[in-house]
Amino acid sequence: MSMAADITQHRRAELALQESEARWQFALEGSGDGIWDWDLQTNTVFFSPQWKSMLGFTDTEIGNSLDEWDSRVHPDDKEQCYANLNRHFLSETQVYQHEHRFRCKDGSYKWILDRGKVIKRNQAGQPLRMIGTHTDISDRKRAEAQLQNLIAGTAAATGRDFFPVLVQHLAEALDVTYAVILELEQGQLHPLAFWGKDDWQFTYSHDSDPTPCERSLEVGLYYCESGVQQAFPHNPDLVALEAEAYLGIALYNSQGEAIGNLCILDHQPIRAPQRAEQILRVFAARVAAELERQRARTALEQLNQALETKVAERTARLQEREAHYRGLMAGAGDGILLCDRHGTVLEVNRKATELLGYNQDELEGIKFQQLCPIEAWSAPNEGFEQRVMQLSCQVNDSEFITKNGQHIPISISTSVIETQGEPIIQTIFRDISDRKQAEAMLQQTNAELMRATRLKDEFLANMSHELRTPLNAILGMTEGLQEGVFGAISPKQTKALQTIEQAGQHLLQLITDILDVAKIEAGQMTLELVPTAIAPLCNTSLTFVKQQALKKQIQLDTRLPNDLPKVDLDERRIRQVLINLLNNAVKFTPAGGCITLAAHIGRNEAFPHSPTPPLSHFSPYSLQISITDTGIGIPPEHLDRLFQPFVQIDGALNRQYTGTGLGLALVKRIMELHQGTVTVNSEVGVGSCFTITLPYGESDPPAKMQPDIWETVEDSASSGHETATVLMVEDNDADVCTVSSYLQARGYQILVANDGKEALALLQNQQPDLILMDIQMPDKDGLETIQYIRRNRATVNIPIIALTALVMKGDRDRYLAAGANEYLSKPVKLRQLASAIQQHLSPSQCPR
Repeated sequence: MSMAADITQHRRAELALQESEARWQFALEGSGDGIWDWDLQTNTVFFSPQWKSMLGFTDTEIGNSLDEWDSRVHPDDKEQCYANLNRHFLSETQVYQHEHRFRCKDGSYKWILDRGKVIKRNQAGQPLRMIGTHTDISDRKRAEAQLQNLIAGTAAATGRDFFPVLVQHLAEALDVTYAVILELEQGQLHPLAFWGKDDWQFTYSHDSDPTPCERSLEVGLYYCESGVQQAFPHNPDLVALEAEAYLGIALYNSQGEAIGNLCILDHQPIRAPQRAEQILRVFAARVAAELERQRARTALEQLNQALETKVAERTARLQEREAHYRGLMAGAGDGILLCDRHGTVLEVNRKATELLGYNQDELEGIKFQQLCPIEAWSAPNEGFEQRVMQLSCQVNDSEFITKNGQHIPISISTSVIETQGEPIIQTIFRDISDRKQAEAMLQQTNAELMRATRLKDEFLANMSHELRTPLNAILGMTEGLQEGVFGAISPKQTKALQTIEQAGQHLLQLITDILDVAKIEAGQMTLELVPTAIAPLCNTSLTFVKQQALKKQIQLDTRLPNDLPKVDLDERRIRQVLINLLNNAVKFTPAGGCITLAAHIGRNEAFPHSPTPPLSHFSPYSLQISITDTGIGIPPEHLDRLFQPFVQIDGALNRQYTGTGLGLALVKRIMELHQGTVTVNSEVGVGSCFTITLPYGESDPPAKMQPDIWETVEDSASSGHETATVLMVEDNDADVCTVSSYLQARGYQILVANDGKEALALLQNQQPDLILMDIQMPDKDGLETIQYIRRNRATVNIPIIALTALVMKGDRDRYLAAGANEYLSKPVKLRQLASAIQQHLSPSQCPR
């Protein structure tokens, strides 16, 4: 007996499946990604040839086991990688995705974007088969690192020093052959800094036409992907530079006038031109500001020099006339008085009568003291002749009183001439009103320059401190974790590391604040307005201040209705506004206080103390988000200064509350760009309420709100063989925790003082082997404390290492001169700090 079955349909299905899988594999491999196919039942993995070649292997050099993949994932990335896999296995995510380092055949590591999806599960939902791809993202990671180096490398440079530093870092970060900054003066472009081929290039000047730079000056931004020599055939410089591609952006002053150009050139098409354009736009604003400031300083110096030259010329003319004085009375250009020994005027010239307003008869016979009633001339125990003898042959500035009582400034010289045995006192004087006015103008100009310089230096010092102090804690804590100081890393600690990373990103945002202010002032910031849910935006903003609030035992409340509508806004910029306002609320609220974040849709109203103009496009309804605190409050006289950039109420070195002076100014400008407002109501000792108002854009009121939902963030807290004793003088708790934990793990005994007064009190009873001294502290700063320690015989020989985030020019010499043995700037590597400590201790004191 025989049986037959029609398998045509089954065969067709198999062929269709094979054809579909072939197309799928061809599409993925055509994109340059590697493919893997994991059979979880047998734990075997198929790796495509592209997957293997990406790592430098041939098709036969890697087997099909999961161990081949597991053994090549970087140890520091493996735990998070498996955590993401498990989340996908549990269907918490639609796809698995993770970025990690992967070891190549030559032992090096590549950054890989690993993505995959379970395509087959059993009836219990357990994964049976999973496919995915490997994408090489090493170039992207390298570009991100180069951008960080660019920002860090140019942060501290100012003035003319900024231009060469910027072009060198730009060329390296963007991987181009040349980077150039040119200044436009009288139709010609002059290079301020020219970096290329890893060295400084020749300088040149030429008319702006015809060059690609001239094109960028016309249109603001010009990009030539290739063939720039052919596009500008009459420009020999492009041929000499062998340029193929060009990207340039015009520089504008505060009046919107073109003053120069920032550009890059390369021998080949520019890599990632959109990214390069974004970076050039950011730094063009700062280059233009520095260039405009340099021009203003040059003009001011020229004015000062002209005034000084004018004063010197007038003084020289006066001295020349006195030296070659002939004919006291005949046509002299200066006023001349001849007096006897008692000060009675005997004779005058015409110029004296013109200056003083008397006629000749009125002047002759008058007392000199009546014209110049200065106390020194009428001293009771000193005669007129004796006083004149003291001032003889000297040129002095004084005042004369005219007939109508007007005081005129004069330059006066006196001398004694013997005539027939009697002394005759001759006085020559001239009106110096013009010179006095010029000197007053010069003094005022110099005062304004000194004030501008002081504000700039104070701002840069504050900004350096505010950035480096938290970065020291973040980077130090991360380094300690990597060295195992805090033990093995658990999933809970992994989450803590993610929080640390977010804090580091927020600190880097301070740099972005500076650049954002410059972009807004230059009119170069644009918003990306999209419909945005308000409650998630508020809640994610709160996460950035939650740890600081818990540390101060501050209660965080939210009042967010359930049905808040979506509002058109730039989510990143409004989050930036909320974080700035929340940070200020936490900073100025004492421990145990309360901060409330509330939002609602309401009618537009006029608010007091609003630094922003009213909405240009009136909408009857608006979104209002308020942040209310129980802090120290703001005096009414300071409200008008609150939103000015680079201004703080207390700018002294030992001020109680730190800050850059940029946050509220940036808030104001971002709200103006949104056609919104920011207002403040405050009472000293009670608290403050900052409210931002955004246009809602609807003519009808929204649906009635549900009852407000209040949420409260509860407080939470978490919790050495000794050799040498180290006294740490530091007022930042994060730095104290980071450094002390690390040094205690190394075997040191740690003493802590929160400021200079506590340190000096502690030194009366303790004798540490070494002192770590922070510089910027309240009450008594580090410099004063170091000087006091060095004056005390009991502590004069204790080694002192200065740790500070103030890194202005000359700080190192100042700290060493005060008595510090060494100077380290924050953020400092903990290994570097430990090495510095060991260098100042004897071998027997160092931990083994």
